[in-house]
Amino acid sequence: MRCLLFLVLLFTTEAWSPVVRNTFVPIDLESTPLQIKTNSAAGSGEWIYFDVYTADAQYIARVQVRFESQIRCYISSCTSGGTNFTVQPGDEVEKTWTFRKTTTVLIIECNGVEVLNYKFSD
Repeated sequence: MRCLLFLVLLFTTEAWSPVVRNTFVPIDLESTPLQIKTNSAAGSGEWIYFDVYTADAQYIARVQVRFESQIRCYISSCTSGGTNFTVQPGDEVEKTWTFRKTTTVLIIECNGVEVLNYKFSD
């Protein structure tokens, strides 16, 4: 299994930026969604992820999208196994993933279609 090199776009910028490993990117997912472009197909075994930290750099969780036979989401510290998307992403290989957070949910979109609305436990 290999990790993908992906590009990240913050809505406050105009161009896609290459990912620099092990770099903190100060972003508030409640005010600025995170976008990641991929070119992987379901069943490829590839995956993307990002880690979430508090403002004072305390680890919270890892959000991971795995391109298994069905594309699934894994959220460490929240799920013990993968979570199926409520809608499977389309067959397009080129995908733009958008991650948004509110105080109660994590919303994941693929090519503009909501594929997961994950409610945090109390």
